[in-house]
Amino acid sequence: MNNVLLDTDVIVNTLRGIKQIPDSFSQYNCYVSVITYFELFKGVLASKKRQQNILQLHDFFVENQITILPLTKETIDRFYIEFSKNKKQQRITNEFDLLIASTAVTHGYSLHTGNKKHFMSMPSLNLI
Repeated sequence: MNNVLLDTDVIVNTLRGIKQIPDSFSQYNCYVSVITYFELFKGVLASKKRQQNILQLHDFFVENQITILPLTKETIDRFYIEFSKNKKQQRITNEFDLLIASTAVTHGYSLHTGNKKHFMSMPSLNLI
């Protein structure tokens, strides 16, 4: 079974009913970076339907058997390599996106995102 890291936008859009995770993802082991988990809960806690959204997010993770990956030393090392490259090339990159991408590369996972342009600076990243 293949492994895929889900970006924050994919989960948000799926929960909003805008964009669903394709049925073909049942053949994948799904993961999120702890950064994605943070971004999701930041949004949930700022929402008017906080309790309802917390339960919806929890159920989504359980139903889709999504595992949360921590930031490891290897992930942080990869982040600083990519951050340095971007800085030398005067590219502005969102640090959270770079941490998410670094998590995918470190684990050898593809990244499923609707924001492909946010991750184009990392050629070693396989985007879905």
